[in-house]
Amino acid sequence: MRKVIGVITARMASTRLPGKVLQKMAGKSVFAHHAERMNHVKGLDGVFLATSIDPLNKELIEEAKRLNCGWYAGAEQDIVDRHIKLCERERADAVIRVTCDSP
Repeated sequence: MRKVIGVITARMASTRLPGKVLQKMAGKSVFAHHAERMNHVKGLDGVFLATSIDPLNKELIEEAKRLNCGWYAGAEQDIVDRHIKLCERERADAVIRVTCDSP
């Protein structure tokens, strides 16, 4: 059986609106809305945050933990590498990628 994971790509270092993924929208963070929606997708074997090692992302990682969402922090400017390493770690065969900055 194939293992499929959902990956939410997010980080706190936005140039136009820093921290936008933790901004509140209808009482929850934008990230929380994405994670909850992803948890309703049938056929996923887990939902994960893919972020960077920048210390600014600590609060975002804490939000992922609070939501029982797995996480991986990797290279700041290499999104593809973050996804590859996360998939390798989780032994995933496929990934559904969602960005977190477009609710």
